[in-house]
Amino acid sequence: VTSLSLSSKHTHKQTKTTSMSPPPVGNYTLLKTIPDDHTLSSLVESSPLVVVHFGAEWCAPCKAMNDAMEALAGEVENSNAFAYCDAEVLEESAEKYEVTSVPTFVIVKSGKVVKTIEGADVGQLTRAVKMHCFSNAKSVEDEGKFKATNKTTVMKASKEKETTNSNNNNNGRKETEEELQKRLVHLTTVQPVVLFMKGNRESPQCGFSRKSSEALTNCGIAYGTFDILSDENVRQGLKVFSDWPTYPQLYLNGELAGGNDIILEMASDGTLKTECERAIDTWTKAKTERTNKRIESILAESKNILLFMKGSPDEPKCGFSSKVVSALRETGVEYDTFDILKDEEIRQGMKAYSDWPTFPQLYYKKELLGGCDIVLEMAADGTLKEEITK
Repeated sequence: VTSLSLSSKHTHKQTKTTSMSPPPVGNYTLLKTIPDDHTLSSLVESSPLVVVHFGAEWCAPCKAMNDAMEALAGEVENSNAFAYCDAEVLEESAEKYEVTSVPTFVIVKSGKVVKTIEGADVGQLTRAVKMHCFSNAKSVEDEGKFKATNKTTVMKASKEKETTNSNNNNNGRKETEEELQKRLVHLTTVQPVVLFMKGNRESPQCGFSRKSSEALTNCGIAYGTFDILSDENVRQGLKVFSDWPTYPQLYLNGELAGGNDIILEMASDGTLKTECERAIDTWTKAKTERTNKRIESILAESKNILLFMKGSPDEPKCGFSSKVVSALRETGVEYDTFDILKDEEIRQGMKAYSDWPTFPQLYYKKELLGGCDIVLEMAADGTLKEEITK
């Protein structure tokens, strides 16, 4: 997998010429090249199924994967669409579909993401396309590989590092009671609203789980699910942890709200939506405060000049970060960097903290100077060094 993060948008003082980057070398008749976010949105809305390849012009594996996409497009019904998008051009779409590396493939069916594949894996892409594009396909892939979509987050053993699908940890030894307790605390608090159920929102494995999930969905609130069938430790441990012997179990801000009967009663009297919204608001405020304190600590412990970037100065992971690093090197002034790719909390938190939605972000004495375009403008007119040394 070739690492990538989304490039800087033109906001505030930034200006950026929007141009379409062609797919990495190749002429295609069935694979559509998408020039902008609006075109992709329209394609998704008008097509029953869309297979989207998020790539980058500089990424060599993307060329081979586009060849594979073209071949696969020739094997399915014409009503299905295959599209290539440059992730550094279609920034909003890349953010929407949570693209953090190239190549990444997103299969959207009836407007909903049903599969996300990261990396140049032709075999996995082919299997996914056959499963979702062919109406007579009978095979069903492991649901644990499906990525969370829209308003639901699915925490499964095969997707989450902290959720193993066995009684052993990554070192092959049995999980201790203390380790399990820590994991249960994490799982019940990692999101404000979490439903521990049999199966997941798209495929519940019992009637009670289905009813509870539907009740939450009908409230129109964001919630996560955890499939207790995927992890026996969690399935048995949570019964003791919550002192509740059956499933599903709904947690709000780390506190057990109840099982299926209580969930349905709350849905009936209108309190389910109210309590979930209250939990989301409280959780969000606490997380924002916690993240802001971390950001302020990072700024306080760094040199006067701090660049929040994708990658490192020696190995920048996007063209915009690389350009800003070059501009700073020209000044000869020492500076620190922070790789936002290694810390998703900081990456997302910085957008709100600085009121600047993209990266890189250059700070001087704890104050934001700007993003790529502004830094390059200052470098060009000679004011960059003057600004960061005064």
